[in-house]
Amino acid sequence: MIDFNINTYTDLIKEVLLTEVDSPKFLQILEGLDYAETVELTYSNLPLEASYIQLPIIEGGDILVKIVKLQQAENVALVLPQKVADAQQALVEDPTILNFINEDIDLYAEVYGFDKEDPELLKIIKNSYLTLGNRLPAYELTGVQRQVSEEFSEDSGFADELTDDFDVASTGYEDFENADAEAFDAFLQDTRVQTNQEAFKRFTGTKNSYTTLLNKLYTNTPELIRENTKIKMHNNLLVVKMNNHNIYESLKEVPQLAKDLISKAGEIIRKNNDTQLIESLNINNQRFFIIAEANKRNFWKTKQDTLSPLTKHTVYIKPLQKNIIELNTSNVRVEARKYRPALDMNNQLVFIERTFKNVKK
Repeated sequence: MIDFNINTYTDLIKEVLLTEVDSPKFLQILEGLDYAETVELTYSNLPLEASYIQLPIIEGGDILVKIVKLQQAENVALVLPQKVADAQQALVEDPTILNFINEDIDLYAEVYGFDKEDPELLKIIKNSYLTLGNRLPAYELTGVQRQVSEEFSEDSGFADELTDDFDVASTGYEDFENADAEAFDAFLQDTRVQTNQEAFKRFTGTKNSYTTLLNKLYTNTPELIRENTKIKMHNNLLVVKMNNHNIYESLKEVPQLAKDLISKAGEIIRKNNDTQLIESLNINNQRFFIIAEANKRNFWKTKQDTLSPLTKHTVYIKPLQKNIIELNTSNVRVEARKYRPALDMNNQLVFIERTFKNVKK
């Protein structure tokens, strides 16, 4: 076997770009990689091998990218994320946005021999990339980059006990109904809020369930974010308002920094294990997060959801169907939800729970 001396993602891409996809060399390049895992799948009723490898993006770099190969006889597909160079630059500048980058990837496949228009193949390409390596993400950090990312994820300064009463002042934030009445009115009058008002009333939970999230948000964000964040209880839901306009204005000389700070705050909200994000809205250049308690009575879906059947051996929760809350709309993608809806073999709604690494309850 020819040794193409591929030690990095950059090496691999250079070889692939210099090779015709329908050339035997393309297959030789991919077969020569040292894969970490290979599993056997079935495609068109024939065996198909799915393998993955992690390579540093550049020589000596701390950022690893996941690459997947699908092979059936001499048919082969190379699957990798798009915009790897952009991800590399963003993570070098700020390793703490790793989870955000991993949630926002689009895949690219270089296909040789397969019918690249076949929906079954496209599904296998996506599922293989997401699941290989025990659901290994697209990017991982090593060395100094990993240390910086993990330091950001460590919790500190949380309340050890929750009280029965939800005291806004104790969280460090103002009640935006009083602090910013105009913004609260705009929130209530927004059609995307009004269309879900009846469904919002069905969510349950104790108000103090949000204290941990707010302490986490307060502890892990800079003063600029905190002073532009307001909160309000709406029925049993927590609404967090973040004034993106003011944040960008304050950092107009460094807009990328403003974007990163806002993204970090949003990630804390999305990844908290005790709560779940059910809606995220931009109203008048301000971001509104609508948050529910992550309890076993707050399973929800929307009328627009496209639900997939369960895969084999998936662990799921099946609540009483009549207790499932249905929103008309939500901007929170199905795959990004705390409880992802799906269908069982009897076409009944079930939910698959997501947990997040490096986020303490």
